[in-house]
Amino acid sequence: MAKYTKKSYLILFVIIVLVVGQSVYSELHSSKKEEVVQRVYNGKYKRKLEEKYPSYFDDIKIAREEINKSIKSHKIYKNPERKNYIITDYFDEKGRLVFSSEEYNETEKRAETIGKSKDFYYKKYTPDEKGFIYDKDGRVVKRIIGYGGMPYKAETKDSKVTFLKNYYTGVSVIKIRYLEDGTREEEKESMGVITQNYKKTISKYKDDVLINEKILFDSEGDDGFIIATVEKKYNEKGELIYKTVERKDKTNDYKSFTEMDFAKDEIVTKYYKGKDVFATVTENLVGPVETIEETEMDRGKEIKKTYKNKVKAIVKRQKIGEPVKIVDVIEYVPKEKFDYEKYSIYFKLNNTRYFYDKNNHLLFKISFHRNHLPYLDLGVIDKDEEYYNYESYYTTENNDFYTCDATITGLSEVVETVDDKLKIKEYEFPIGQYEKNKNEYKKIYKAINSGDTSFLKDIKLDFKEKMVDKKNYENLIR
Repeated sequence: MAKYTKKSYLILFVIIVLVVGQSVYSELHSSKKEEVVQRVYNGKYKRKLEEKYPSYFDDIKIAREEINKSIKSHKIYKNPERKNYIITDYFDEKGRLVFSSEEYNETEKRAETIGKSKDFYYKKYTPDEKGFIYDKDGRVVKRIIGYGGMPYKAETKDSKVTFLKNYYTGVSVIKIRYLEDGTREEEKESMGVITQNYKKTISKYKDDVLINEKILFDSEGDDGFIIATVEKKYNEKGELIYKTVERKDKTNDYKSFTEMDFAKDEIVTKYYKGKDVFATVTENLVGPVETIEETEMDRGKEIKKTYKNKVKAIVKRQKIGEPVKIVDVIEYVPKEKFDYEKYSIYFKLNNTRYFYDKNNHLLFKISFHRNHLPYLDLGVIDKDEEYYNYESYYTTENNDFYTCDATITGLSEVVETVDDKLKIKEYEFPIGQYEKNKNEYKKIYKAINSGDTSFLKDIKLDFKEKMVDKKNYENLIR
C-alpha cells in the first residue's frame, strides 16, 4: 500500500471531519434542548461481539492446532536490535519457520494485598508473535499476527502467555487465497473483546501491489450504533485513487455515503433517511501540496514517516432544498510558523467558519484552531436531520476513538453591508481566559457545531466596530 496516497489526500479530509463534528460533541449534546435524551444502544449483540462473529475464534483455534502439529524444533536467542528481548523461533520438518515469539525478558515481582494476606506475582507482557501455515506447494496460506505489549500477572517467573497455548487479545489470522488470474486475496479479521470492536479486511494484490480493499467495521460496545463498509481502489503503483465509505445506523434507517474522487480532489458525503437524501457535505482540497514529517513510536522504536497533503480545503454543508449556510476554510499551518516539536503534535489547523442566512448574506465569522489527532473509522453515535451539520463520520484507517478541543481565536459579526464594504463587530478574544468567559465560549462552541447562530445572540464580550473590505474579509471560494 503506497503511503503517499493512503494519508496524503485523506489527512486533510480526516481533520476536516474532526473540525466538522467531534470536538465538543459531549458538550453540545448536553446543551441541546433539555427534553432530548442521549440515545442508549441496546442491540441484540451488545457486549456479545464474540457471538456475532464466532468465525474469528474458530480460525484462531484451527490455526493454533495446525501450527502446534507442524512444530519439530525450536531455537532461542537474544534480539540484537532490542535490548532485553528474547526470540523463540519454531520450525517444521522441512526447516521452515512456522512460528516466532518475541518476549520482553525482564520480569518484575510485585505484592498484592487481599484482605489480610499478601500474594506475590510477576508482572509480564504478552509477546509479539507471528506464525505461518503452508500448503502442499510451499505457499503461505495462513499468517498469524499477535500484537504484544499487554501487561498480565504471572504466578511464576517462567510462566508464559503465548498463542501456541492460549488465546490473548490482539491476535489476527490472515487467510490467503491464490487466484487463477495471478492475483492474491488476503482476508484478515481482528477483534477487541474488551472494546467490542471488530474489523474484517479483504485485500487483493497483483504482482504484490495492492489493487483493491474492502473493509467492514462493527462495534457492539455501549455506543455500537454504526456499522461501516469501506472500499478502496488503487492504481498500478499502489496509490489510492478512489474510496467509498457507507455507514449505517443499526437501530434506524439513517445512513451516510461518502465518495472520494482523488483525481478531482473532491469528497462528497450524502446523508440518507431511508432512500431519501436530506443533506450533503462537499469538500474540495485545494492549494499546494505540503510535505509533512512525522515520528511515531512503535513498542519503544521511533519510526519516521513522510506524508504529503493538500494544505487547504473548502467545506460546504447543505440541507436539501436550502442554500449553503455553513462554509469552512481549513488550512494546515506549516512548520515554519509553528513549533510542532515543542508541543509534541503532528498538525495544527486554522479553521475559519462562515455562517450565511437563507439569502446568502454573511452573518458571522468564527476562527479557531485544532491539533491533529489519531485517525478514526467510525463516527459519532447519534444522527438526525436537525443536527446533521455536526454529526460527521470518520473514514480512515484506525479504530481508536478520541475527541479534540478547539481553541477559539476570533469572532466577528456582520452588522451591515455598505457597497463592497462590511461594517463588523469584532469581539476581543482573551486567550487563556476560558473560565472567566465560560458562558460566552459555550455559546460559540454551540454555534460552531450546530450551525445555529441564535446561540451567538447577546454575546457579552468586549468588541470594536470597524469597516472592512468584503472580498478580503470573506476570503474563500464560494
